[in-house]
Amino acid sequence: MSCWSSGDAFVPSGQSQRRIILSETPKSSASASSLSAVATDGSNGKERQDMVEMRADIARMREEAMKRLEALNQKFQQVEELQRQQRIQRTEQPFNPVVLGDEHASDPRVKELVNMAEDFDREMQPPISSSRDAEVVVTEVTLIDGEIVSDSTSVTSASLDVANEATSSIASSSSSYSSQKSQAHPLKLLDNTRWRLMLNVGREPGTWMPKTWGISGDRLYLNLEMEFTEDHLYERDEFFNGVSGSKVLHIIHNEGNLAPSMLEGGRRVRIRDGGWRVVPNEGPMGTTVLRFYFDLEEETRHQGSDVYLPSGRVYCTCGYFPMAGRSGAHGEESTRETLEKELRGLEVQYEKLSSQMELDDSLFSLDKLKRAKDMMDIRVEAERIGKAVQTARVREPDRSLLRLSQDQSVGLTREGGVCCKKQKGVAVEYHILGHFEIASIPNREHGDYRELLP
Repeated sequence: MSCWSSGDAFVPSGQSQRRIILSETPKSSASASSLSAVATDGSNGKERQDMVEMRADIARMREEAMKRLEALNQKFQQVEELQRQQRIQRTEQPFNPVVLGDEHASDPRVKELVNMAEDFDREMQPPISSSRDAEVVVTEVTLIDGEIVSDSTSVTSASLDVANEATSSIASSSSSYSSQKSQAHPLKLLDNTRWRLMLNVGREPGTWMPKTWGISGDRLYLNLEMEFTEDHLYERDEFFNGVSGSKVLHIIHNEGNLAPSMLEGGRRVRIRDGGWRVVPNEGPMGTTVLRFYFDLEEETRHQGSDVYLPSGRVYCTCGYFPMAGRSGAHGEESTRETLEKELRGLEVQYEKLSSQMELDDSLFSLDKLKRAKDMMDIRVEAERIGKAVQTARVREPDRSLLRLSQDQSVGLTREGGVCCKKQKGVAVEYHILGHFEIASIPNREHGDYRELLP
């Protein structure tokens, strides 16, 4: 520690101090500054060297501890192998068990292995000493040319602690990765699930199909099975309003079954794979919707019918509702149920006040005015809660309106819309073709019984 005054410096040396007269020349000041910088650099260099040596010692201790742990593991496996061989011998020779007085017990190799097993059991007991520098004896066992060779070494408990910390950190990171894998993203709950789709094609209100299309009232029913795969879809389609999260829709056997009509039987229809995407905030009240499509290889219709499915791409849309994020998912009362209960309570209050108003024959009274005001307030509150109930019914529809996946993690609205795309000049139009119903099916290893046939 030094104390500076004008022109003088006092530098401690042992128990005494020596006064140094500083020169007024710039050269002396520069020399002192350079000496101070050299001293500082030397101190920093020594600290860095000490830190490097310390890290090298830690790495060396960790490596040595891992080697000792590997030796312990090998020894434990040899003991297990010895026990397994003894069990096999007892099984093969049930009437001549090997005991200590038997001729096999006098074999020096057997005795040595038994002693090693006992030593191993003793070493596995917790140490009595609490000192972190206590040494643990580790015996390395190897088998060379049929003879047992042992080599005893020692490992400090500090080294073992380093190895244990490394092992525990690896285990914790592995468990955290497993837990992350088990929790699926809300928009990925349909990955690798299979569903059965039934198209109900016919004239619907608001369709832009030709006026002669479906005017007879005929309907066309097409059934197919599909799988929402997790494979990324590289083809872009403006129906998805983006590319991110688009995946391949696989049509099982690449075919669908056309239901029979009064004049014609059913038949199979060739269908190519398509795509699917979960689009958030695109539905009513900001809900999430599922959009998917597939391609028909040819126009599909029944003989003599004016309803047909045009060849090309068929688009479908329905609601998508993760079940984990719903209120009341864990047995408690949902938001919709709470609002409905409040609405029923307001109805009871209003009916009570209304009956009191009918029984009050006075033309004017303060009680009558108060009841009229209360009835007005109840009507306003009931209107507000009624709107909230409608919003809750849209955002959290009743389970009876949904079709749940096999693991009950996500629900799709049981009905959705079907349309096709038409290009009108520079404009793109989507013409309504009908609606569809959907239901979840198990993702079997074999998609159909026909795959099991020879």
